[in-house]
Amino acid sequence: MRTMMRSVLPCCLALALLVSACGEKTTTVAVAPPTPAPTGLPTVGVPGETKPQFNWGYPLYSQYDNSGKHIGKTLYQTDPLCIARLQFYDCAFVNAQTPDTPQTNPTMASSAMTGGMDSCTDAIGDEQPSYCLPADVCNPTMQNNAWAPGQASLDNLAWQLFIALNWPADANQPGYPDVSKKLGDADPAGSGHAKAVWLDYPSPEDLFAVPSPCGTSALSMTSKLSDAFLSKQPPLGALGPLGGSLEAGGGVLVDQNHHVVYEEIRENRTMWEFIVNQNDYWMTGSSLAALQQSLTRNYNDPPGQTPGGFPAAIVTDNSIPGDIGAMEVKAAWKQLTPDEVASGTYYTRTFTLYDASAPADQQCTPRSMGLIGMHIEYMPALFGNPEWIWATFEHKLNVPTAGVNDGATQFSLYNPNCTPVKTEQECATYDRTKDSPADFQCCPNLALYGSSSTLPPNPADIAPNQVTRDRNPSTSTILPTDCTGEYISAITKYFGASNVFQNYFLVSTQWPLRGASTNFPFYAPAFAANFPCTLRNTTLETFSVDSTPPATTGCTSATNTAHSYCRSCNGDCVDTAASAAEACPGGEDAANQFGTADCMGCHGMYAHQNSSFVFTHRPCCVRKDGTLPNTCGPILQTASCTAHPTCTWVESDPMCQGG
Repeated sequence: MRTMMRSVLPCCLALALLVSACGEKTTTVAVAPPTPAPTGLPTVGVPGETKPQFNWGYPLYSQYDNSGKHIGKTLYQTDPLCIARLQFYDCAFVNAQTPDTPQTNPTMASSAMTGGMDSCTDAIGDEQPSYCLPADVCNPTMQNNAWAPGQASLDNLAWQLFIALNWPADANQPGYPDVSKKLGDADPAGSGHAKAVWLDYPSPEDLFAVPSPCGTSALSMTSKLSDAFLSKQPPLGALGPLGGSLEAGGGVLVDQNHHVVYEEIRENRTMWEFIVNQNDYWMTGSSLAALQQSLTRNYNDPPGQTPGGFPAAIVTDNSIPGDIGAMEVKAAWKQLTPDEVASGTYYTRTFTLYDASAPADQQCTPRSMGLIGMHIEYMPALFGNPEWIWATFEHKLNVPTAGVNDGATQFSLYNPNCTPVKTEQECATYDRTKDSPADFQCCPNLALYGSSSTLPPNPADIAPNQVTRDRNPSTSTILPTDCTGEYISAITKYFGASNVFQNYFLVSTQWPLRGASTNFPFYAPAFAANFPCTLRNTTLETFSVDSTPPATTGCTSATNTAHSYCRSCNGDCVDTAASAAEACPGGEDAANQFGTADCMGCHGMYAHQNSSFVFTHRPCCVRKDGTLPNTCGPILQTASCTAHPTCTWVESDPMCQGG
């Protein structure tokens, strides 16, 4: 999500300028060479007709009729409860209670609204949290026809996504929930919790048929950034393979137990079908021109029809079930101690950790891992912009957070008694090439290690990070996030007081204000902004922070430290909502638009493919015979690829040029 700059750039701008902006060359981790191909394979060739395969539930959904519609339907389209969620449904979950004033309505929403800011209500507890994925925000029944969503509407959507994605998966229908189970159920096959729906989703490696080094899904000591991204000069930008230890803005996060935090990314079926079955974007060397950069949605188009982008959710009438939108999930995992496993405090799964630097018989090691951070990027029907909707969740014991863990004394990423203490000026002098990380371990949000290759071999010698929350949207008086309490109460009420997911909270939901669909009034005076502008997950953008708001550099000369009125151009925080609504200099697509703004905006500017970095995972080194799996994919450099007898570098792909 959107963060400020300390020693590195904000998460997404860093993706575009990592090498030049951070002042040091990022070091890639050695990757095991590909498995030699069988003898007799041709030495030349072109990509074959094959495409990646994935074991999805409801297989008919992957088949299409002559009009391009899916032949089959999924559980979400056939379950009576879920059909209701695939429409723009009425609900009593959200109510507009705050008066519409310039102080409480930074979105400058239409004056026809009954209130400026909406909030979640106790009605959330009247209905059991569902395994159904929603298509859009709900419309409170008490609102008039001019109602437009606000922060709580989007936070409600975020919680519904979080619960549905973490519902126990159906072993017989991969990628879909088991409706006979409940949120937080134990894994019947062993220790930990039942496999969540999103853990059935494929990784970018699955999407591009690059086999796992351990023969199964593994969290690897490589990077949240793709290896292909790290090998390019300049880097093109990518958000990670199945697991990694390097954050988007650079740096390795180490918890207070001296263990590296691992991160991963997955994409849902709507994205998979679009990339693999509806287009040839999975194929290395194919054009990505149709996935336009920085699209501006035409709100005269019907909902869900954003040209050149990933599919938005489809909302229909009661007679025809719609469908869910494109989605990416990013997660952060910490290695659990036996006491943490026994406590049941963390959503727990066993992963194979891959370390290429370990001895051959110790490179793939099973460990109990706990979920500590989760991004959900979703393309709802009426807000289906290139920027998506960004919801981010954390475990309550990551770092001290006012209103979330008041009174707690032990944290995964923070030591209240850390020594030696240094001043902010001393922390700013840290030099990875000269200084001891242990001497600077109390400096807040400082990236002590640039990559996993620089970690000491003895885990006890790895210095932990001191992480703090620089902004807390959940306690903001401008854009309060009021849904967590109601949803925690509902989880406890329906799934038990010891349910593991009561230990997680919504940091906030970021959403685009680009007017509204034809169903809603336009936000006046028709400005573009993302709210809230100040947002960060401490486990996924740990090091992209700053202690002060950005200087106002665009539309006004006023400097503001009291209010978080924001708009997307330059990330300015201004003193009034009216100032926030002024036109951005240079237009919406100005080159510096998202330099200090937000992850939603950064993705829109720098991803180049419709706000998603997934396509930079397309391997540049492929098998000469064009078949899958692509065992050449782990090779990152052109010379190594061309020297391999069964591999070739795809020069025809612009993403691979200069590699």
